[in-house]
Amino acid sequence: MPAPPHDDTGHSWHHGNDVLFAITKFGFKAPYAPVGYPSDMPAFAEMLSDDDIWNALAFIESRWSDQVRARHDRLQQQIASRQRQHHP
Repeated sequence: MPAPPHDDTGHSWHHGNDVLFAITKFGFKAPYAPVGYPSDMPAFAEMLSDDDIWNALAFIESRWSDQVRARHDRLQQQIASRQRQHHP
């Protein structure tokens, strides 16, 4: 499967930052995709540093509309809240 657009019409913003980072670093494979899922998303761990990946993700986020960025921010808050509940 080819990569979806990373703007408002895509679905990157439906995922938390940690998931986006892991998919970029390790590729779109388990546990982020079903085993055997056909994807063209390679792992970039050998090509990009962690800082490079975070910078690329920041660029992608900069292309989102204010409305989508606000929705993603709310998702991040929900993720942080769940993490605090599981790791007090």
